[in-house]
Amino acid sequence: MDLAVLGRSRGADPFLRDLAHRAELGLGFGVGLLVNGMIVMGQLAKAESMAANIDAEWVTVMRRSEKADDMTDEEWAEIGERVTTQAARVVVVQREEHEQFAEAAESYRVEGILDLTAIPADLARRAIFDDAKCHLTICDARIAAPGQSGATVVDVLRVAVDQITGWWILRTDDEGSSATQLWGLGGDVAQPPPRS
Repeated sequence: MDLAVLGRSRGADPFLRDLAHRAELGLGFGVGLLVNGMIVMGQLAKAESMAANIDAEWVTVMRRSEKADDMTDEEWAEIGERVTTQAARVVVVQREEHEQFAEAAESYRVEGILDLTAIPADLARRAIFDDAKCHLTICDARIAAPGQSGATVVDVLRVAVDQITGWWILRTDDEGSSATQLWGLGGDVAQPPPRS
């Protein structure tokens, strides 16, 4: 059991972990991250955002790819269906596993908090895995690197949590815009459009 407590304590900053969990509910905060000397700004989002981008790119790849001569149209269509929905299916499986764990662990919660001193070892191990956030999904990401003018803009970015050395909240106005500025890059670096 002590290993479970130790393992849980070695994860992401608890505030960042909490924000990431809320983002998975659709409540994404704007954040700035210091990642390997670069600054990444954007909105925390659900993993489905990246899965949708991956699957959409596979649709494009399948559209421009030619079917092998020894393959039937039905086989090609089956491959297309499999590869163009795979990322979304992975997220569905992860969500199902999370729900199964949450149900199994419910009786070991005290006022909503998991009691790691009372939970069986197998569930404690699953708690560590379930709580871990190895990657964050960032939408409308702006990436600023030292010595570069301007910023790289991407729709969706996944960031490894263990590469984050600092982070902050992008304070926003009533419309969801941030006035955060980076050096000489101007406010547009940190002003992703509001998500609907």
